Amino acid sequence: MEKAETLARWKALVGDTSERPWEDEDLDFFLHRFRPLGRGLEQVFEGVKLGGEVLPRLLELYEATAEGYGESEKDEPVFVVHRPKLLTERRVLELARQHAQRMGQIGQRVKQEAVARLALRVPEIEVRRGEPAPDADELPEFEGQVLAACADFLGALEPMASEALLLRDSLYYLGSDYLLGYHILWPLYLHETDLNEPFQPHFELWIHGAQARFESAEKLNIYVPDTL
Repeated sequence: MEKAETLARWKALVGDTSERPWEDEDLDFFLHRFRPLGRGLEQVFEGVKLGGEVLPRLLELYEATAEGYGESEKDEPVFVVHRPKLLTERRVLELARQHAQRMGQIGQRVKQEAVARLALRVPEIEVRRGEPAPDADELPEFEGQVLAACADFLGALEPMASEALLLRDSLYYLGSDYLLGYHILWPLYLHETDLNEPFQPHFELWIHGAQARFESAEKLNIYVPDTL
């Protein structure tokens, strides 16, 4: 399906009857229109190459953020896990170690030496309960290096041609988190590498209300709500 055709179909799905054709920018908050439970997304991915692989991952995010949505008078520009399902501290630490190792493996692939060291030595992990994670514009320098390595890694792979790639920006805006989108679109990239689900630990932490932030190559902080 041609890009213009896909955009026109998605425009019609959300009831936009304006004469102006949709452009890439119209997709920025497209996925927000399906909150809270993702009803209607099956139609979005109908006929989309590997849509059947991508959609279940996306629906996990809607399911994690549906409960409690709309109860506050404040607008929610990003998806929020209001009532996370219980994770044991042991599982949090296990996922944190896996996240660090897989980021290190990505660092090895893109020859980013500082990030690659994570694959050789697990950093100190501190679970910070009830403390909010730094905002996207306040990230520690090393966290930025990790994100840059991930972007370089994905950029070097040739994904399967799929209309789902049009949703890359929209996926970022769900949680202002690039790694969530990388995980959701991973079925389009997995044929290009031997790395197995490199973004899954980060995703699992996120849908359970936990946020992973590298303070440095030696320290990984996991911010969890008091309910975990």
